[in-house]
Amino acid sequence: TTTATTSADEAAQVGFDEATAIANVDEVSEAVDEMSLVAKDVDTHTYAIQEKITKSIKANTDYLEATLKEAAEDTKTRFELIESKLKVIELDLNINFNMKIDKAEKNLAQQIGENSSRITNVEETLASLLKAQ
Repeated sequence: TTTATTSADEAAQVGFDEATAIANVDEVSEAVDEMSLVAKDVDTHTYAIQEKITKSIKANTDYLEATLKEAAEDTKTRFELIESKLKVIELDLNINFNMKIDKAEKNLAQQIGENSSRITNVEETLASLLKAQ
């Protein structure tokens, strides 16, 4: 009877081991399925995050490009304004300079005329003095 009990115990143990092994395989299979779902969720979330990052980078890039373009146009406009102001100043300076030159030429011509008449007066005075001697 001991042998029969041992055989029955062994058979029961084998049956228990098989049932445990099947339960373990089922648990492992469920765990793998669950991990697969988690991995898919992670992939989905990762893709969504990448999409958000990509859109954010694109939006920031577009904003920076627009801002730089606007700044460049503003700078160009300012330089053109400064350039036109400088041209006006240059014209004013040329006009003032030319007016001063004209005035100086007129003054010089007037002084030359006055000096010519003085020289003529001196010459006439010398000539009359020479005749008087």
